[in-house]
Amino acid sequence: MKKRIATLVAIAIVSEVIAIIGVLALFTHVLGNETMANTDDIYKISGYNNINEENADIYNIEADVSFSDNIVTVKETIKLDKTDKTHKTDIINETGYQDGNRFNDTVFLYVPSVNVTKTTIKSIDVEDKYSGPITVRDWKTNDMVLEIQMAPDPLNASDNCLLESPVKDFISIHIEYEIILNKIPGTISYSDNQILLTNFLITPAVYKEDKPILVYNSSFGDPYIYEMNNYRIVFNIDKNIEVYAPGEKEIQDSINDEVQGLKVVFTAKNLRDFPAAIVKNGNLNANIIHVEKVNNTEIYFINSKDAAKYVKEAFLFASKKIGPYPYKKLFVVKASIPLKGMEFSNMIFIADSCFNDNDKEDFKRVLYHEVLHQWFYGIIGTDQVNEPFMDEGIVSYLAIMLSVDKLGSTYNNKFFDMDLKSYSSKDEYYRLAYIDAAIYFAGIHKKLGDDFYKLLQMIYNEKKFSILYFDEFLQYLSCFMK
Repeated sequence: MKKRIATLVAIAIVSEVIAIIGVLALFTHVLGNETMANTDDIYKISGYNNINEENADIYNIEADVSFSDNIVTVKETIKLDKTDKTHKTDIINETGYQDGNRFNDTVFLYVPSVNVTKTTIKSIDVEDKYSGPITVRDWKTNDMVLEIQMAPDPLNASDNCLLESPVKDFISIHIEYEIILNKIPGTISYSDNQILLTNFLITPAVYKEDKPILVYNSSFGDPYIYEMNNYRIVFNIDKNIEVYAPGEKEIQDSINDEVQGLKVVFTAKNLRDFPAAIVKNGNLNANIIHVEKVNNTEIYFINSKDAAKYVKEAFLFASKKIGPYPYKKLFVVKASIPLKGMEFSNMIFIADSCFNDNDKEDFKRVLYHEVLHQWFYGIIGTDQVNEPFMDEGIVSYLAIMLSVDKLGSTYNNKFFDMDLKSYSSKDEYYRLAYIDAAIYFAGIHKKLGDDFYKLLQMIYNEKKFSILYFDEFLQYLSCFMK
């Protein structure tokens, strides 16, 4: 009898242990799935759908950047997912778009530096992650668009086979090119004090409805559009140089004995572009580099401490009314540029003239405007080529409102149908895309009241790290219109 009782007790204990192990296994599986789901969300915005652990740390844009006088040499690698339909079959010829049947034979990239300075492509090589080199049949540039035509890979001719494969299949595009730094003030320029290097890296084209958005040179406005990318950028610099750029920073001694310099490595994820401000240490001191922590972000004021008050006001306003700033650093740089201000991912430039001007109200508006672009442009992208009024109108309105300036009540609505090249002059562009569009958004705020900020928060939550087109904005707006 005792043996029977002992046996029953043992069976009960074993059953209980098995049940506990089963629950723990199920719990671990659920947590594992949730973890991977979160990873998918992070990398989906960078063009990597169904990312797995093998590819979890992929930087889809890597570059090695070197300087020689006013010439910047860039050796860049761009990784593209072959299963991403945006890089499959779109072919452009003289008659427009055609649907091709070849797999992955044409890739479109942007060369944004062409808009402001001479850029020369030296070489292009393409390789498959698994099968090795891919033949480049031809490549050509048209304005800021680089089109690369490749020989199709017969081993991967079946789209369905690739799409069903659990293993990601990448092509790597290796491009070497040179950029001439301008000696005159600008966003790609150099002087005795600083080097400004922005909108300089070649990036994958943005696709809408399976067609690439083709960018073009423009003497005004922002003829750039980017998806989010993950960057690993190495700067080869002299030891008396300081580089400010987004992301995590690591400084290494140069391995080249002939060059007494440094390798400065930046790794940054989910950025729309990658800017850099490079300053000679002799032009920096403790009073010139000013750092303040606001919420969870360190704001670096580089020769721009006088801007701190207004920068913080706009930053706190946007964090509260739109959504939290998701990055650890923001750089505010006093720069030699012809415009009053310019926005980039995690960085804004404010012109020297703004600091010397006695018009404090204008100074405040410029700072508000550029900081707010961190949300509408940086976090929430827009099509600045075909819908330039979107981000400029929202940002201009919010900056004017924060400055307690007055706006008119009527506007010319033709900006709704104007892409950047439709504007006949810079004056018309600023009048329509900035002021008239600001009045449009002011009217929405007046109709919605406090729901206006709920609208912006909804857009932030659902469209951050992606691109918001105007037709989508109208859909969001319809949710709040009575």
